[in-house]
Amino acid sequence: MAEDHHEAIISKEVFERVQVMIQKHIDEHGIIKNMGKYHNKYPFSGIIICGECGNKFKRQTQSTGIAWACSTHLYDKKNCSMMFIKDEAIKAAFVNMMNKLIFSYKQVLLPYYDAICLLDTDENLQEILGLKNNLQRNVDRKNDLRKLRVNGFLDSAMYNQELRRIEKDNEEIRTALQNLERAEENGSIKETKKLLHFLESADMLTKFSDELFTDFVNNIYVYERTCIGFRLKCGLTLKEEVCTGTR
Repeated sequence: MAEDHHEAIISKEVFERVQVMIQKHIDEHGIIKNMGKYHNKYPFSGIIICGECGNKFKRQTQSTGIAWACSTHLYDKKNCSMMFIKDEAIKAAFVNMMNKLIFSYKQVLLPYYDAICLLDTDENLQEILGLKNNLQRNVDRKNDLRKLRVNGFLDSAMYNQELRRIEKDNEEIRTALQNLERAEENGSIKETKKLLHFLESADMLTKFSDELFTDFVNNIYVYERTCIGFRLKCGLTLKEEVCTGTR
C-alpha cells in the first residue's frame, strides 16, 4: 500500500513572519549566517558588561552602523542611563590598548608576571607545609594511641580502628602532596606567558583582529560611554578611552 505524502502549503504572509522571527533571533544572539555547520558569534556577543547596572550589552543595527547597547537601558532608561557605544569605537579602543602593551609590555606585563609567579609559589608552599604538619600530627596521634594501648586504656579493636583511620588520612595527604608537586602553573600564569610570547615579537596593530581579541580578552566593562576596560584572560583589566570620532 503506497504511503500518503502530505505537502504543507505555507502562505507568503506566514513565510515572511517566520523570516522576521529568524532574523530577530540572529540579531539577539549575534549569529553570523552562512558560516557552515557551527554558527559563530560576533566577538563582543555576551561579554560587554554595563558598569552602571551590571547587565550585558546587545548588538544593535543603526542607520550609522553597528552599535552595542545596555539591555536594561533599551527596555527601561530610568533604571540605567548608559548610552550605546559604536562597534568601531570598541574595536579602535582594543587596537590602542594592544599597541600600548606592545610598546610597554616590559614595564607593565613583566612585573605582573613576576608577581603572580611569586604568589603562586607562596600559595603552593603554604599548602605543602600545611599537609606536612597534618602528617606529623598523625605521627603524634599514633604514638599517643600506642601509649594508651600499652597502659590498658584502649582495647585492641578500638586501637586497630583508629590506626586504620589514621593510615587512610595519611594516604589522602600523600596523594595531595604528590598532586601539588605535579601541579602545573595556574591559569593566570599560562595566559600571561601566552600574551608575553605574542607581544615580544608583535608589530603595532593597524586594524582590529577577531582572533587576537578572543585569544586575550574575557570581558569588556563599560565604565562610562567614553571609557571602557578590557578584562584580559591573564587577570589584568586595562582601561581605554573610547575614540572621539567613533562614539
